[in-house]
Amino acid sequence: RSRCAVVVLSSLFLVGRLAEALRLADAEVRAGDAPAALHAQRALLLVFTGRHADALAAAERIEAMPVTSAAEGVVVFDRLAVITSMLFRHDKTVDYANRSLRAAAGQPALELQALAVGASTGALAGLVRDASWRLGRAEELRERTGGHAFRGELEMARVALDWFGGAWDACLERVGRAAAELESRQELMMLDGLRAIELEVRTWRGELDVAARLAAFPPPTSPNMSRLHALAMAGYLAARGDAPRARATLVEAVDDDGMTAYACVLLGRLIELDLAHDRVEEARRTVKHLRVVSADRVAPWSRTTVRRVTGVVERDADLLREAVREAEDGGLVFERARAQLALGLVDGGAVPELLDAYAVFQRLGAHGLRRQAGGRLRDLGAKVPRARTKTPGVLTEAEENVARLVQQGMRNRDIAAALHYSPRTIEVYLSRVYAKLNVSSRLELARVLDGRA
Repeated sequence: RSRCAVVVLSSLFLVGRLAEALRLADAEVRAGDAPAALHAQRALLLVFTGRHADALAAAERIEAMPVTSAAEGVVVFDRLAVITSMLFRHDKTVDYANRSLRAAAGQPALELQALAVGASTGALAGLVRDASWRLGRAEELRERTGGHAFRGELEMARVALDWFGGAWDACLERVGRAAAELESRQELMMLDGLRAIELEVRTWRGELDVAARLAAFPPPTSPNMSRLHALAMAGYLAARGDAPRARATLVEAVDDDGMTAYACVLLGRLIELDLAHDRVEEARRTVKHLRVVSADRVAPWSRTTVRRVTGVVERDADLLREAVREAEDGGLVFERARAQLALGLVDGGAVPELLDAYAVFQRLGAHGLRRQAGGRLRDLGAKVPRARTKTPGVLTEAEENVARLVQQGMRNRDIAAALHYSPRTIEVYLSRVYAKLNVSSRLELARVLDGRA
């Protein structure tokens, strides 16, 4: 009965039926003799329903509970890793992920579970180095053993690592492929995470028409994905010029105790937004709150954000150099470039850092930040590198496939069915094709392709 209950709880959790799952977990615990795995699943549900202190207390009790099998050990420590990640106890997150892997006792299926969950958990927290080796080992294991288990977790890890690691083209390609599959399998939390990351990337690239379609989706209900979505949504609203709604989105997403998922980066974006609109005193007050919230944070993404925004507010070049080092050590390519740009704006001698940031922004397609770095270089009398655009008209294989089917007169929904994508993914690919080939209609696209033939 207990094993069946754990499976049912996991399924309810994956499809977002959290209140129903917690009621079931509470009933099983009251019935007595609930195993550690069920207690761990219940503790995870406590986090997802906002009962943070209860979840941490439960995690401490669960850690001391006996486990009766390798499979139960993997489940228990996986859940504890997710709980501590969401509550920013990332030193414990890595420890629990390692204990989950040890609990697998060399059994391939259990090792894959431990590695996949550990990789996706770490990647979403910005633990790039740790998540990367777990993902690499998981992919090697899948190649040796075959099978398609934990595809959602592995795709989520790949997308997040490409995002943090500055491989934005690959990130968007993966999102396009994975979104339809996750939607068909009703893995809604993973799908929400992919959409939030895509919204963030599209906004930084200035692709606001594509971003608008992503922003139109209903916000996620799970606490971690809803906060990641709030971060991306606030950036999109600010880019659209709606600073009041952007600010309200950020303020609503952060609770007073700072235990909200992504609290540090949400507060960091709030500080940047206030500075951009000359709300300097509000930014200073938020910096004070951020210092309290971040006192025990060890994740590179949080530490980089805290040092960058504090360094900007206080115009502290040494703190900004620390932000650059934190990001570099953590494998955070885009965050490192942002810290270098901030340093260049404060320290007139940071021309090499500005040049590095300029090159990264150019490669990523973050042209607003590239222009800002270029403007500062000109102010300092430094030579600005020539902005190189990608070779016009060169399509990826996926874009070429979509374009050729458009040329044949197929509609988007028929193309989606033929290529096993969602209609929205086809829209995304088609917008890229239009931009690369400098066309604005299906007829113009067909003429360009006819001319190439």
